[in-house]
Amino acid sequence: MIQKQKSVTKGVVISVVALTVAFVFSLLSLLEFWEPVEYSLYDMFLKIKPSIKEDPSLLIIDVDEKSIIEKGDWPWPRSNIAKILEILTLAKAKNLVFDIEFLETSPMSVNRQYLQEGLPLDFSITFADIGDNIEYSFSMLKEKQTTIDEIMPMLIDSVLESKNNLLANTFKVAVANDIYLGQAMRLFGYTFTTLNLQKEFSLGRKQTPELKEYAKTHFSYKTITGTYYWKIENKDFLVPIPEVSENAQGAGFTNVTIDKDGTRRRIKLVEKIDDAYYLQLAMRPLVFMLGDPTIELKHNAIVIHDVMLDGQKTTITIPVDKNGNMLINWPKKTYKNSFDHISAIEILDIADKEDDIFALLQKLRTSKLWSYCSLGYEPIETILSAYNTMAQSKTNALETGEGTDKHAWISDRTAFYAMLSNFVKAGYAKEILSVIDSLKAPTNIKQSLNNEGTTFNSLMEELEKKMQVYNKNYASLMERLKDKFCIIGWSATATTDIGVNPFEERYINIGTHAAVVNTILNRKFIQEAPLWLSAILSIILGIAVTGIVILLNEHPTLRVIFGLIFIIICFILVYLLFLFSGVFIKFIAPALSAAISYFSTILISIIFSEREKSFIKKAFGTYLSKDIIKEIIGNPAMLRLGGEQKYITALFTDVKGFSTISEQLSPEELVYLLNIYLSKMSDIILENQGTIDKFEGDAIISFFGAPVWNEFHARNACISAIRMKQAELELNKYVLENKISPNPLLTRIGINTGDMVVGNMGTEQKMNYTIMGNAVNLAARLEGVNKQYGSWILISQETYEKAGSGFIVREFDRVRVVGITTPVRLYELVGLDNEMPEDEKAFISQFNKAHDLFEQKLYKESREAFKELLAIKEDDAPSKTYLGRCENFIKNPPRQDWDGVFNLTEK
Repeated sequence: MIQKQKSVTKGVVISVVALTVAFVFSLLSLLEFWEPVEYSLYDMFLKIKPSIKEDPSLLIIDVDEKSIIEKGDWPWPRSNIAKILEILTLAKAKNLVFDIEFLETSPMSVNRQYLQEGLPLDFSITFADIGDNIEYSFSMLKEKQTTIDEIMPMLIDSVLESKNNLLANTFKVAVANDIYLGQAMRLFGYTFTTLNLQKEFSLGRKQTPELKEYAKTHFSYKTITGTYYWKIENKDFLVPIPEVSENAQGAGFTNVTIDKDGTRRRIKLVEKIDDAYYLQLAMRPLVFMLGDPTIELKHNAIVIHDVMLDGQKTTITIPVDKNGNMLINWPKKTYKNSFDHISAIEILDIADKEDDIFALLQKLRTSKLWSYCSLGYEPIETILSAYNTMAQSKTNALETGEGTDKHAWISDRTAFYAMLSNFVKAGYAKEILSVIDSLKAPTNIKQSLNNEGTTFNSLMEELEKKMQVYNKNYASLMERLKDKFCIIGWSATATTDIGVNPFEERYINIGTHAAVVNTILNRKFIQEAPLWLSAILSIILGIAVTGIVILLNEHPTLRVIFGLIFIIICFILVYLLFLFSGVFIKFIAPALSAAISYFSTILISIIFSEREKSFIKKAFGTYLSKDIIKEIIGNPAMLRLGGEQKYITALFTDVKGFSTISEQLSPEELVYLLNIYLSKMSDIILENQGTIDKFEGDAIISFFGAPVWNEFHARNACISAIRMKQAELELNKYVLENKISPNPLLTRIGINTGDMVVGNMGTEQKMNYTIMGNAVNLAARLEGVNKQYGSWILISQETYEKAGSGFIVREFDRVRVVGITTPVRLYELVGLDNEMPEDEKAFISQFNKAHDLFEQKLYKESREAFKELLAIKEDDAPSKTYLGRCENFIKNPPRQDWDGVFNLTEK
C-alpha cells in the first residue's frame, strides 16, 4: 500500500531537487555564457513585434552602384561631395552626417568636363572675339574713322585681356578638392563628420597636436553632467583633415558595439577620453537639432533634459545596459527597404545638368547668326553675364561662408533661371531663321547660312528640353531634401562597411546611424532587465512548476498539459512585457530552471510511481485481480488510509469440518493443503474482479465492487461462488487421490450486498484494505447459516435482486440471524440457468413450490411435497430440513400471530 510517509518522502525529494535546480540556475543566470541563446530569443522577439515607426525626416544618401557607374570608383573626388552639399544648401536640408572618413589629404583632380568641353569653347570664343576686334579695327581704318596710332593700343589691350581670361580659365582644369569640400561644408553649415576612436595612441598619422586640440575643443560635448559609470576603452581618436574638421558643425565617433555572436544590436552614445566627452556620430547632430541640451549620465540611463520634441518640452530618458550601450530598435526591414533613400547620383545629376545648360549657352555664343537677330548678341551676352554673376556669387559664398553671400548666390541663381526661361521662350531661333530665309544671297552662302541656322535651332531646342527636365527634377529634389536629416555613405556592392543586425546578415552600416536617431526620436526604447531579476525568476519559476507537478501528481496528463502551458504562458508574459514596455528579460535561464525542475520532478514522480506500482503489485497481487491492480496503479489515491461507504457485495467462505481434517495432518501438510485450496479459490475470486480481504485459516473473506467500482459486483460474486463449488470437485479428486487431505474439502459460502465501509484500516505502519459494517456481518452469518439448512451457498434477497437473471436458486425462509435484527429472505444459489440439466432445474422448481406451501402454513401438504423431493434425491439436505419442520409444526403448530420469520440462534 502507499503510505503517507512515502508521500512525504517523495514530496521532500521533489522539493529539494526543485530548489537545488532553481538555485543553481539562478546563479547561472548571472553568467554571460547564456548570452548567445538570449540573443536568439531577443532577435525572435524583435521579429514578431510590430516594427517601429520610421521617422520621415530621415534620409540616407547612398553612394550606390548606380552612382559608381556614373561617377567612377570609390573613393570619389571630394568635389562630388561638395556639389552634393551645394544642392543640400539650396534645398535647405536640416543637416548632413558623413559616414565617410576624411583622414588623408586628397590630390587635386582634373575637371574633365571643362577640359574636354569648356576650355576648347573658351578658346574658340576668345579667338573669335579677337578676330572680331581686328576686323572691326581694320574696317575703321579703311573708312578713315581712326588712325593706326589710336587703334593699336586698343587692340593690344583687348588681346591682353583675352589672354588673362584664358589663363584664368585654365585654372578651372585643376580642382583643389579638399578646399572645395571644406568651403561647401561651411556654406551649408550643418555638417557632422567622423571621429575614429582608438584603443591605443595613434602612431604614424600626420595629425598635428594643434588639430587634435582643435577637435577636442570643438567636437567634445560640453554640457554633460553626472558620472561616466562605464569602462573607458579608448585612449585616442583620429581627426579628419583640417579642411573638414575646421568647417564641420560637429563630429561624432563611428565605433560600434558588436555582440559575441557578431551581431550589432546596441551602440554606445557617449564616450570619454581623458576629461572630455564625445557623442556617437548620429547622436551629435540629433542633440544639435534639439538645441544642444544638458545630458545627464546615470548608471542605467542617458537623460537628455528639456528639449522641444513634437512641439512640446520634454525630457528624453534613454535606457542603457551595464556597458552604457543603447539597444537599437531596428525597423523590421532590410537596409534597402528601411528609411527613405536617395541615390547620390540623383543629386549630382542636378549639378551636371546645370553644367550642360551652361555648355549649351557657350555653344550658342559662338554662333555668328546672332548678327541676324534684331537685338544682335545682346540676348546671349546678357544670359551668359547672368550665369557668370551667379557663378561668381557662388564662388564668393564658398570663399567667405557668409550668410549674405549665400543669400546673394541663391538670389542670383533664381534670377539667372528666370532669365533663362524667358530666353528660351523668346523665339530667337525662329526670328534668325526667318531673316536668313528672306535674304537674297548666292546659293552657296545661302546654303551655308541655312546649315548654320539648323544647328542653331537644334541647340535652342536642346536647351529648351534640358531646361524642362532640369526644372522638373530640381523642384522634385528640393521638395525631397527640404528639412531632411541626411546621412551619406558608401553603399555600393563593393563596400566593406557592412555588418550583421537581427534582420539582415549583410546590413550596410550607414543604416545604423538612421536607426539610432529613429529610436531616440520615436522614444521607443528597449531595455534589458537586470540579471538579478532573471535570477529571482529562475527560483520562482522552478518552485512554481514544481508545485504544479506536486498538485497534479495524481493526474499525469493534466500535469504534463498544465506544466507545458505554464512555461508557455511565462514566455508569452515575457514577450508581452517586451512588446508593451520594451523591457527584455533574459529568460533562457529561468525557462531552463522551470523546464529542468519540471522534468526532474516528473522523473522523480515516475521513479516513486514505479516504486509504488511495484509495492502495489506485491501487496495486492495475491488478492486483487490484474485489472483492478492496473486501475489502482493508475490512481493510488484509492488506497489511502481511511474508509468510505460503498454499496458492494461481500463473500465469505469456510470449509466444513476443517478442524477434523487439520487434526489428521502435520503442520507442513496442513500448510501445503491450505495453499492448494486457497490458491484455487482465490484465483476464481480474482478472475471475477473480486478483492481478497484476508485469509483466516481455511476461510476466505472477499468483496466485489471495491477498490474499483463495478456495477456487476453482486453478479460477479454469485458467479465466483458457483465456480468455486465447481472447482471444488476437481480439487477434491486431486487431494484425495494424492492423499493430500484425508477428507474432501466442502466449502460453505455466504454472500450479501449492501452498504459497507471499505478502505485502508489500521496505522501508517500497518494497515489492511478491508470491509466492515452490518452488511458485512450478515454475509459472515449467512456462511454459517448454511449449516442449519444443509446448503452450500446462501445469498441474501438484496444480492439475489442485484445479481440479475440467469441464476437458479432455492427460496428459503425469512430469518433473523445472530446479531442482525432485520429479517432477511434467504436463497440458496444452486447454479447458472444455462449450465444446469433440466432435471435439476425441475427438482429446484418443485422444491420452491413445496416451500411456498410451507410459507402458507400448509404444513401437511408441504410435508408430502418434501417427501416426494426426497424420493427423487434422498440426500437433499434442505428438503430434509423442511420435512423436519413440517413434522414439528404439525405436532406443535406455531402461534397464530407468528410472522413466519425464524430466529437463528447459531452462527
